[in-house]
Amino acid sequence: MNGYTRSVPNLGGQMYKQSWHTPLTYLCILIIWKIVSLFVEPLLLPSPEAVIITLFGMVVSPDFWSIIAPTAKRALAGLSAALIGGVFLGLILAMISPKDMNKIATII
Repeated sequence: MNGYTRSVPNLGGQMYKQSWHTPLTYLCILIIWKIVSLFVEPLLLPSPEAVIITLFGMVVSPDFWSIIAPTAKRALAGLSAALIGGVFLGLILAMISPKDMNKIATII
């Protein structure tokens, strides 16, 4: 079971996956955000509209992309290194038999 889905029995006793990724869930989160933002200082929790307007203003600005580009390059470089390292390590571990793996585990 991961954090996104869970198996739930239905009335017939059969199991089905229940997910919290539904439009209704996101709508409820947005409504709760809006209601809470009405009672909290905007500096602490701005309203959803203010966030969307500010985000749009930042995205259309050329300065935004010149600042984001180096961060995105570093993030992609890290993801690439992790992917290559993970595949390499996975291939090495796939070649080791379970008996040899037990020997390695006792050494560690």
